[in-house]
Amino acid sequence: MGRFISNFQTTAELEAFSATTNFGRPHVSLTKDNSVVHYFTSGIIPEYQWVDDGFTCVGYDKYTKKKKQVSYDGGTTWTDTGIVSAVTLVEANSEYCGYVPPETRLVAKFNVTDTSSPTSIANITSGFSAIEIDDVEQSEVVNEYTFDTAGEHTVKYTLTDPTSISFAAFTDCYSLTSIDIPDSVTSIGENVFFNCTGLTTCTIGDGVTSIGSNAFFNCISLTSVNIPDGVISIGYQTFCNCTGLTSCTIGSGVTTIGNNAFDGCTSLTSIDIPDSVTSIGENAFYNCTGLTTCTIGDDVTSIGASAFYNCYSLTSIVSNATNPPSLASDLGLATCRGGSGSGSGSGEGPSYTIYVPSDSVEAYKSSWSSYACTIEAI
Repeated sequence: MGRFISNFQTTAELEAFSATTNFGRPHVSLTKDNSVVHYFTSGIIPEYQWVDDGFTCVGYDKYTKKKKQVSYDGGTTWTDTGIVSAVTLVEANSEYCGYVPPETRLVAKFNVTDTSSPTSIANITSGFSAIEIDDVEQSEVVNEYTFDTAGEHTVKYTLTDPTSISFAAFTDCYSLTSIDIPDSVTSIGENVFFNCTGLTTCTIGDGVTSIGSNAFFNCISLTSVNIPDGVISIGYQTFCNCTGLTSCTIGSGVTTIGNNAFDGCTSLTSIDIPDSVTSIGENAFYNCTGLTTCTIGDDVTSIGASAFYNCYSLTSIVSNATNPPSLASDLGLATCRGGSGSGSGSGEGPSYTIYVPSDSVEAYKSSWSSYACTIEAI
């Protein structure tokens, strides 16, 4: 095979040369030293090297989102090369250069300990149109797979509906350790990660607006979660019995915390409920025995029955709402005996303090009379 190397100073020079040869249409890729190499699709396949100042960027066009392109004019126009790979992308002096389209697939990692039997990698396959295991595209979507080696393995899922993770998609996938949810997803369905006891980390994309009931039920190894600002509601028992959860950041767009949303999160020590939240469901923090502090945002108007039942480690609740939120019955905390502050039903006075805006102290004492002895100004 013949091999020729030439330096061209302009695109016109290359095009003029290719027009007079039988080499065919040029393609472009990067060499290891970041010079550009031109390949031709027919005839003798020579190699043509562009001089350093002959190109300005290699990457993805953020507007057409076509992969594997090269630009010679700072990203104003692009040529689809069909060769350049993501690992060879270089940054250049243009807002259009070096752009990599966002991942639209779910990226999961599994910790495989048993290679003699299949590992559950999906509970319901209908929600996925394609699956890639350790960078190898599979001929069909499967719900279990026998890995050749123990250790960490990566599985990427193409969603049938790119905006939604369907009901119970990963239920009982015990070996699942981490999941990255792309920004294209807007809805995490019910029971999606139900009983994924090995799940330690979950990155929720910024596009998610709702998290369904029981979505992370009994994910006992999950230690922290950041709920993005786009999420509007946290469903029934969403994080119920996540006993390893030590921290949770609730985004500024959440308006509703569902019933039993954090029920049994015994390792959770503090929670800040943002101003966007208007209602806290019943039993929302039921049996959060490690919870010591809770801050309630300005706009909360209602708190469900027994929202803090058996949260016996609580030392302070800060309610920033000017108007006392309505209580369905009680908070689930020790009350002031007879409403006067002499003690609780067990004979011991409450060991926590409820802090409220200074101008609202009397209103809270009147509305939350069972807790009047605990209420102080912020």
